[in-house]
Amino acid sequence: MQDINLVIIVGEVSKAPVLRVKPSGLPKTEFTVEVERPSSPTSEKRMTDMFLVDTWDGLAEECISGLRKGDRVAVIGLLQREIFTNRDGEREHLTIIKAKFVRCLHRDVEAPLPTMEAIRQDSWTREMTADYLRCAGAVFFDKAHCLESHR
Repeated sequence: MQDINLVIIVGEVSKAPVLRVKPSGLPKTEFTVEVERPSSPTSEKRMTDMFLVDTWDGLAEECISGLRKGDRVAVIGLLQREIFTNRDGEREHLTIIKAKFVRCLHRDVEAPLPTMEAIRQDSWTREMTADYLRCAGAVFFDKAHCLESHR
């Protein structure tokens, strides 16, 4: 079997897409998505993770015309680590989601997620994992999509 690199996130666009045209002429967008993370079982404090998302070509054009700061969005993509030199001349690492599929979600989209207590567990059962994958399917494919509604 081949290796698999796949990430799925659902969250809020916290930095609107920025369009850049590469020297090759391909459009590219970058935007950030804030995703709430379940807190530890002993804490009710809200914690979030920020993800930098890259899109290319036709998907980049859809995102630039259809996504706004504050939109709920679902993203499927690949994790990629890039190394760059910062302004101080130091090498830094950045993990980016190279999006392959982006879907803007209406605020009223609900999916039957497992309980917070179950999500916080150190490992998940096969049944819970299957429930999560069914939930992802519902989020991505069963509900109305709003990228067109922004046009």
